[in-house]
Formats: sequence, C-alpha cells, structure tokens
Amino acid sequence: MFHLFKHQNDDKNKEMKDDSNNHISFREKLNKSMSNAFGFESNIDISDETQVLYRRNVVIKNVIFLTNLLYTIILFVISFGDSSNWILTVLLFPVTYLVNRTLKKMIFTDKDDLAKQKIAMYVACFYMFLSSMLVYLKLKNQFTTSSDGVSNVVIYGEVGYAMLYVSLVVVSLYQDKKALLTICKWLLVGVTILHFTVTYNFTEQYGHASQGIWILLKEIFVSEQFKDIVLRTAVLILFMAALYVNVSISQYLMEERKRELVKRKDVEDDFINVVFEMFKVSLDNTYISEQEISDANILAQMSYKLANYLGLKPSMCEECKKYSRIYLDEQVDLENIKSITNKDVQFEKLREETKIGSVIAKRQAARRRIDYIVRNHVQGAASPEFCDKMRRISQSEFDQIIGICDVYITLRSMKAYKRPYSHEQSLAALNEDFKQYFDSIIYDRFINFIDEFKRIYEESDIEG
Repeated sequence: MFHLFKHQNDDKNKEMKDDSNNHISFREKLNKSMSNAFGFESNIDISDETQVLYRRNVVIKNVIFLTNLLYTIILFVISFGDSSNWILTVLLFPVTYLVNRTLKKMIFTDKDDLAKQKIAMYVACFYMFLSSMLVYLKLKNQFTTSSDGVSNVVIYGEVGYAMLYVSLVVVSLYQDKKALLTICKWLLVGVTILHFTVTYNFTEQYGHASQGIWILLKEIFVSEQFKDIVLRTAVLILFMAALYVNVSISQYLMEERKRELVKRKDVEDDFINVVFEMFKVSLDNTYISEQEISDANILAQMSYKLANYLGLKPSMCEECKKYSRIYLDEQVDLENIKSITNKDVQFEKLREETKIGSVIAKRQAARRRIDYIVRNHVQGAASPEFCDKMRRISQSEFDQIIGICDVYITLRSMKAYKRPYSHEQSLAALNEDFKQYFDSIIYDRFINFIDEFKRIYEESDIEG
C-alpha cells in the first residue's frame, strides 16, 4: 500500500531516536570536527570556483597551523643544551602567529573575491616553501660535541630535509598545476643552492683550489658528495613529477565533475520549469465547480465508511478519505522552489513536491477513468474490448474503495452526458455494468451497506 503522507514515529521509536542523538560517540564527534577543519567539499558548491578555492584556503590554513606547531616542537627539542636555540624558538611564536593571522584575514575578509583567494593561495604556498627551506637550513647546521671535543653533525638535517617534501605535498592539496609547478621550480633551485652551500660546503672544500677550473670541476664531479646531491635531486624531481601527475589528474577530474554538475543544474532548472508547467496545467483546480466540490465531500464520507466496513485501521480509513479529495486539499508549490539558492536544498524540496504532485496526478487519473467508464456505459459505447482494457488497469486498494463510491455518486449526479439516476437505477447499473471493474470483496461490502451510502448521498444532497 502506498502511503500518501508522512506519519510521526510512535513513541518508542521517537524515544530510541532521541536517545541515540544524545549519545553520539566520540568518534563521530571527532569525524565531524575533522570534516569541518579539513574537508575540502564541506558545505560548498563545487561548481563555484571561488567557493572551492576559499574552502581549500581554509583547509590549507589549518594545515599550516599544524605545520607551525610541528616546527615549534622540532625547535623545542633541539633547544635543550643550546641557549641560542631557545631564543629562536621563542621568537618563532610571534612569526607563526602573524602568518596565521595574515592568512586568516586574507581568506575570510573577501571570501567571494576570486582574485584575493588566489593571492591567499600563493602566499600560503610560498610560506610553506620558505619555511621548509629555513627549517632545513637551521636543522642542518645543528652540531653536537663529543667527549673528545670534536663537533659532529647529527641527523637533524634529514628531518629538515623531509619537511621540504611535506611542503610540496601541502601545496599539491590545492590541485592547481600552475601553483605546484611554480613552487617546484623555486624549491628545486633553492634546494640545489643549499646542497652546494649547506648540505655539503663546496665553497669551503674547493673554493681555494689552484689546479684550474677543469681539474676543480673534475674533482667535484667524481666526489661522493656530488653523487649524493645528484641522487637527492633525482629523487626530488621524481617526487615532484609524481605529484604533478597526480595534481593534473585530480584537476582534470575536478573540471569534468564541475562541467557535469553545471549540466545537471541546467537540466534541473529545465526540469523544474517543465514540472511546474505540467503541474500548473494538469493539477489546476481553479475551475472546479460547486457540484464537483459537493460530490468530493460526499465521496470522502463514503470512502471513509467503506474502508471502515472493510476492517481497515482508523488511520488507514482517514488516509483513504484524504486521498479521495487530495486534488482539492493539496497543492504543489513550485514557485517558492525557484527562489531557493542552495541547489541541494532546492532539489530535495522539488523531490518532495513532485511526490505530492504524482499522488495528485494519480488521483486525477483515477477520477477521469471512472468518469470515462460511466460515460461509455451510459452512451452504450462500452464494448467487450473496452471493458477488458479498463479491467486490466492496475488499481490500489484505495483506488478500488474510492472508485466504486465514485461510480455510485456519478450515476446519481447530473452530468453533461446524462440525467441523474435514482437509487434503484444506480443499483441496477452497478450490478449489470460496473461490478466487473472491482474486487468482489469490496463490491460485496459496498452493496451490503448500500442503504448507508444512499443515506450519506441524499442527506448531503439535501444539505447542498
């Protein structure tokens, strides 16, 4: 059975639902918080380039905040035993605060301005680039003194070197090939300079050679340090290439997705207009006569009674009564849908209205079917083929209940193609012509209580 209206849940289900809402797990809360902070498509229209970039800036700002915390932890760890590092660690706080504050202001002040969002993107990218370079430079120059007084380089530099890769990953989150390629170029040049001046101090080792430039270059090229630089650079370029390919694919898929969404929105707009015009024409009840309204009121009473006589629950009887006159009581409101700016909300509202519209249209079709059947029988045009065709049309239980009541009311009412039948004439016509269209149980129950339906019709007719 197809239900027409939303019913409230019973008390037990409602209590269970409320109880579940009051006991949201910590994991669900954490997932929601993470989605709000780091979800790239949280509460945005992905077909809007400005909204997408704004949301990415918000996420990257949060990532930069975490990165700054990591920088602080790293410097805090290496500060033990070195007072100069404590000074740098303390001075880092206002710098990172200023960076986050500036980014926040740039992102949130004009979130609908695409140009300013792009500026914020490049500021964030270059900050990641410069900060990772500076952290690497600082960590590479950390020394520890052994028991014999000789200074040795410790592994802090490799941690700083890893941050260069982290900065590239963060930049790639923008899924912007141009921004990533720009940072890759700058980073490759900067890292190469650092390799020759910081990672391995070639200036100190080969800056005073007197053998000549070619012999000096030969010594550099065959040195183990240069081989290490080549390997580091090759791995870095490979990593950059992999990121660039990934970003290129992601950006292409995003553009395709945006185009599909734009097409879908165009189709949705056209669909709304078509549905609106269709419902406006087919469901218009402006020109329903007083006689039709009176017949609908009688039909509602009869339908409720017959449903009750068939043993249906009171709620189902009431639903059957509402369904019988739904075309009078319910309206499809599509005018307000057009003014909704959020497309997802608009589409959901459209679905709700079209569901109501489909039920109204179904009820209207059932009304026309009954009138068509009665007309053909009264005019003598009901051939065996016509009767067989009408019988094969699928009907719900409600359609059967309402339909037989509608036949009786139509026979007794004045129509353009017939005069009103008396009760006896209507009963005879029902037994002779219309019994074949209805379920035997429903038909027999209607006939058994035909005097009650006669009373409802005649009392309503007198009142009218």
